[in-house]
Amino acid sequence: MAIGQLNEKQFVRYTMQDGLSDNTVTGLVQDENGFIWISTPNGLNRFDGGEFRKPANGNGVIDEVLKLSVNKDQLLLTTRKGIQSLNTTNEQLTGYALPETEKGSIYINDAYYALATPEGNVLMSSITGLYSFSKNQRLNFRHDRYEAGKRGNPAWSHGREITALTGDLYLHFTNKEGMFVYDNRQKKYSPITEYKNKFPNLAAINKLVFKLTGTIGTNKMVLHNRRTNELFFYDAQTDRLQPCRVPASFKQDIGWQMTWCAINDTTAIVTSQKSGVYICYYNSATGVIAPKPKCYFEGFSCTAILKDNEGRIWIGTEKGLLKENLAKKPVKSLDLRSLSLNNYKENYEITAFHRQQNDLFVGTYAKDGIYILDAVSLSLKQKISFAKLDPECNEIWNILPVAKDTLWFATQNGLVWLHTGNKNFGYVSLPPAIRSLLYEKPISLSFQDSHRHFWLQGVWGTGIIQYDHATKHTRIFQSSDTENYLPVKSASFITEDEDGNIWIAARGLTRWNRQTNRFDTLMERFTGINKNNIHISSLTRNRQRQIIFSNRHNGVLFFNPALNKYQQLTTAQGLPENIIRVILALNNDHIWIASRNYLSTWHQQTQQLISYSFEDGIPQEGGVPNLLYHDTVAKRIFIGYAFNYIGWVTDSILHCAAKDLPFFIDAINTANGTSILYPGNKLKLPYYDNDIRIHVAAINFTDAQNNRFSYRIDSNAAWVALGKQNTINFNNLPPGNYTLQVKAFSASNHWLETVKEITIIIQPPFWKTTWFYVAIILLAAFLVFILVHFRIRSIRHTASLNNLIAITEMKALHAQMNPHFIFNSLNSIRELILQNENDKASHYLARFARLIRMNLDHSRHHFITLDQNIQYLHRYLEIEKLRFEDFMYAITVDKELDTTSVEIPPMLLQPLVENAIWHGLKPKNGNKKIDIRFLKQQGQLICEIEDNGIGIDHSSGRKQQNTHHSVGIENIKDRIRLLNSKYHIHCMLQITDTGGNGHAASGTLARLTLSLTYE
Repeated sequence: MAIGQLNEKQFVRYTMQDGLSDNTVTGLVQDENGFIWISTPNGLNRFDGGEFRKPANGNGVIDEVLKLSVNKDQLLLTTRKGIQSLNTTNEQLTGYALPETEKGSIYINDAYYALATPEGNVLMSSITGLYSFSKNQRLNFRHDRYEAGKRGNPAWSHGREITALTGDLYLHFTNKEGMFVYDNRQKKYSPITEYKNKFPNLAAINKLVFKLTGTIGTNKMVLHNRRTNELFFYDAQTDRLQPCRVPASFKQDIGWQMTWCAINDTTAIVTSQKSGVYICYYNSATGVIAPKPKCYFEGFSCTAILKDNEGRIWIGTEKGLLKENLAKKPVKSLDLRSLSLNNYKENYEITAFHRQQNDLFVGTYAKDGIYILDAVSLSLKQKISFAKLDPECNEIWNILPVAKDTLWFATQNGLVWLHTGNKNFGYVSLPPAIRSLLYEKPISLSFQDSHRHFWLQGVWGTGIIQYDHATKHTRIFQSSDTENYLPVKSASFITEDEDGNIWIAARGLTRWNRQTNRFDTLMERFTGINKNNIHISSLTRNRQRQIIFSNRHNGVLFFNPALNKYQQLTTAQGLPENIIRVILALNNDHIWIASRNYLSTWHQQTQQLISYSFEDGIPQEGGVPNLLYHDTVAKRIFIGYAFNYIGWVTDSILHCAAKDLPFFIDAINTANGTSILYPGNKLKLPYYDNDIRIHVAAINFTDAQNNRFSYRIDSNAAWVALGKQNTINFNNLPPGNYTLQVKAFSASNHWLETVKEITIIIQPPFWKTTWFYVAIILLAAFLVFILVHFRIRSIRHTASLNNLIAITEMKALHAQMNPHFIFNSLNSIRELILQNENDKASHYLARFARLIRMNLDHSRHHFITLDQNIQYLHRYLEIEKLRFEDFMYAITVDKELDTTSVEIPPMLLQPLVENAIWHGLKPKNGNKKIDIRFLKQQGQLICEIEDNGIGIDHSSGRKQQNTHHSVGIENIKDRIRLLNSKYHIHCMLQITDTGGNGHAASGTLARLTLSLTYE
């Protein structure tokens, strides 16, 4: 409210049609969160600016509410059935009333007034007396003034207002017995006369006054003398009683029903005893009350007044609730018809603006002339008519500044010049080359570029004219002229980019290149959902070297010719509409966008976007916007509308400090009847209560129609738009944890986005809970443990027997190999003796003895080092060379092998070497050789024994003819099987005939693969 005045047009009225429970308002308060609470004879309402909502009342029913007051988060409701207290944080209702058990006591709870003390006690004044209740609803004091059952008793309708005096003293007004003082500490109720030493002035007017609803400060009140119809200011702290002086004309509006709402220390709004409200200036020290003559809302019986925490005035009436619109409409407008001097009846279509010093020239497509307005106040200074040239010269398309004191007007009947000083005018003199195209012809396009060249178009389809007014040089571009080719038949919009190139738009977009002096570009395909539409509706450019334009239903397009890239601004980015009429780019990075129903501005650097609607001052009768013009002096944006109206707004939104919107998740209800108010940050529900409805509230008393809501159930998910709907429904939510985020924002971006988050936990049934699973797992684990325990004992026993058997078999095989070797060696010694080679036999026998010692030593170990194996093979091969001198052998070891640390089972290699000598080399004639190689490949030990004997295939054939059965190789294979089973050494033996595969020489290759490590 502007100090000292109310503008009735700035108030909005809410009734039952808007959701109010009753059109008669009995009380108004605002709680700590900012909600407005309205009491009516039909219950209580909470209002957030967009929705009236009755409280949930989880544990009670709100009766007819006669009066309403607030104390922090506690609402006190005065009803005919006692006092009810509503906690605004959870909407839990508590009742304070006496039991109606005594005869004739049915009116004992018919309350008139209620007051909460600082310690939480509730005082109730009823028509039968005064009563005090503790916070837990226990009656701790009562004073009755009635005789049971006698309706006509003088004590009938006893109690009235209660107000705080000082300390623990409270003043109780009564209808006929005057004032009483209630001592809350001593629980004592006494006439005011007993306190005449403390409150002498108050005692002096006993039985004469009532207190008006409302205060003028702490312990200060306004009193009404019911006999003389006078008012008093009373300060209980000092017992100062100041009679008020009011004009005689105002006395008829004074009465005990008045409500006094102090706006500040000197101004109040008071209700009239008859109807309406007054603004009163007052001085509590002198008692002067000076009401303004005007009575506001004379047709309304006003019952309550509230000034909210934003300074907004609310008035309760018997015809609904009145709310003051505080926000000044940012868009101002002027109906040009209001300035007409000759009651012009036709429509003014605003087509052009130009500011020249302190004058704003306004051109219209009407035949009424040029309007010259004061550029600041927009008052009419002068109107100029070009009718003496031709009436159609008053139909203006554009205004071009040509010189400091000269303007050109592109009219429906040619180019007209105007001297802004003496206001002389005439047709612009044109060269003969273009005179026929422009003289007394519609100038449908006009533009002056940075080189002071004019670009003009006459009748559509006649081409674009480039005209240098200084040199009179002209050039005509036409679609039929190959030398001066124009890619489009006609033009509707024109602009110049930072490089001096001219862009022309109509059906498509084309560019005239200043470097080549030709049109070199034609664009007929753009970007976005309507990229193929070639109808351009607006064209401009910005200092970021972007060409800005719009085509139908495609928002705003930003095209960078150097990068050949687009940027798009549509409803997806917050634009209210995609149908764009006009675009204007400013040097302060603001892009102004006029659509059919909105005016929007977007700051390219901050990405801030604000939109203005009809509620913000856009004239609803103005029709669609035709043009935007920037007044750089006044820092205004002017909007010209198709029907009579001029609009204007400040040219920057950077000063618009958007505020947070008070926003709450205020109620969650389930299909099973569970109701949780203000649930906080976490909510747990059982699995069978998983159909949920969530209600949110955003307090917005300025432009609630622009409230928008979205939600998402996961912080990484996309937002789901709710529009204006402020409820969210989830059906059959599976058990689990859900993080629900709800966002409130303004469709016009006047408010900052506000996000509230709540974790909703749907608890699973007990058979799906973790503890149940754990119990089942533990039980199963115990059973498995029992079974496994007995099984392991059985397996261990079996494994022990198997291991013992395997070891016994290994030892048996090892022992079997020793006799095999000894048998072969003794046969060799026998043959030497039979051949009378006694020296060789003796030498052989000595070496054989040493070999036997080594063999016995190795047989005691499961594994021996590679070095020991090599020494053993050397000893063995030396013995064999004594028998067969005609063969050679070689042992090679890979450098990467550490022969002293690598271990292999004993007696694996010797049988293979023996086989190679006896079955491969011995039957062969000629050169005989055996190669033994130890290699490291892919983490494995490779032992290769290769001879150039007769080959395994030929040897096998001979063995089939010989009945002798060799057990050496069979023993090795059996040992390998047992070693693999026991030690997991992955041992493998391969014996191949090297005489095949295209090799000319015969021979056999035995390849034994062993692990370098053993388990």
